[in-house]
Amino acid sequence: MFQDPGDLAMATSTIVAALAIVMGWLSLRSYHATGNVRILFVAVAFAVFILKALFVVTNELADPHFVDHHVALYISGLFDVVIVLLLFVPFVARGR
Repeated sequence: MFQDPGDLAMATSTIVAALAIVMGWLSLRSYHATGNVRILFVAVAFAVFILKALFVVTNELADPHFVDHHVALYISGLFDVVIVLLLFVPFVARGR
């Protein structure tokens, strides 16, 4: 089905981006309905998911890749750290 690992990465990133768009939209609707700032952090985390997916797909489509594979892994990891922090903040802020 997927001959190249890059094809699998693009397919996975596309699915993640589609789900992140839906979940981000739902989060924003919830934020506007409740005004709860913690939900806004979750919505921003989904936006970062979308940015990460765009980065992965555009890097795979570029020939040659505009970012070296090892650098792309590093950047992808930084996206992951930002996402985890954005999802962690609402739990820390819950007690305040």
